Amino acid sequence: MKKALAVVLMVAVMIVAAGSFSHSYGADPTVTLKYSTFANPGLKSYGKMEQYCKEVEKRTGGRVKLQLYPGSTLAPAKFTYNAVIDGVADVGHLVFSYSRGSFPLIEILDLPLGSKSGSLSTHLMNAWYKKFQPKELKELKILFITGKGPNIIHTKRPVNTLADLKGMKIRTTGLGEKIVSGLGAVPVGMAMPETYDAIQKGVAEGVLAPTEALLNWRFAEVVKYSTPLYGANSSACIAHVMSKKKWDALPEDVKKIWDKFNEEWIDVVAKMYDDEDIEGEQFGKKKGVKTIPLSKEDQAKCGAAAQPILQDYIKRMKTKGLPGEESVKFCLDYIKARQK
Repeated sequence: MKKALAVVLMVAVMIVAAGSFSHSYGADPTVTLKYSTFANPGLKSYGKMEQYCKEVEKRTGGRVKLQLYPGSTLAPAKFTYNAVIDGVADVGHLVFSYSRGSFPLIEILDLPLGSKSGSLSTHLMNAWYKKFQPKELKELKILFITGKGPNIIHTKRPVNTLADLKGMKIRTTGLGEKIVSGLGAVPVGMAMPETYDAIQKGVAEGVLAPTEALLNWRFAEVVKYSTPLYGANSSACIAHVMSKKKWDALPEDVKKIWDKFNEEWIDVVAKMYDDEDIEGEQFGKKKGVKTIPLSKEDQAKCGAAAQPILQDYIKRMKTKGLPGEESVKFCLDYIKARQK
């Protein structure tokens, strides 16, 4: 009996020792993180997010797993920041314009900077963040930022000149309201999922959105015309984020691996947004949507309409002691140097 007890105790000691050895030498347990997104399965962007999750798991040797919660099932899009900070979500798909006023300096990335592609906007946004590191985001770990294709006007009635936009009800959100107003139209604020029915029923006569929305949101079924805005082009600034506390709790080698992958991923999503706009344009053509180019005179007016919006941003940042003028210059110089 005593020998049997001694054997049991010896086995127990060996198990404890083995566990301590494993823990001491870096056999980290798997961390499963809840990833909240408003994107729905079936969209190209959602497919890319699934690919991203699998690659993070692969690169970290299975030590980090990302569990996607699509369609705002974990948290509504406009409450993503709070969900991440409060721990409801571990990773979030954050649209800054949904929290207007909460992140003042980064508002520049939603303003009409004139970028003509999602890839250029995406690279600009990540470069801007690296340079300015705004304190307003100090509680967040920015994994990467994406800039969708340029927002243009899609309407039920033709917009042959900017004068045709006067008084037209255009769906938008956040800082897009200033762009729409500056072009003479009437901004109608609403979430994207409500827009299709609103245009169909006449609550809105058009939408400010990237070309990909003709396909991904099926807007080509309810609009007939698309009008590029040239100098007044803006792009939605969307970040994939974690709380800084959650990020800091990860092992150092995991953070290095993940950071390196995020840098690589920027090129992937940048190309995706360009591809999405091409697919949206092709779908629009199949549905009979006609693109109407503006005259050079109206193109110049679009650029002129953007200036008061940028100047207002500079003034607002100055009152807050933030580098608004430097921020605007960086963005415009970046685009000018890279856009044909």
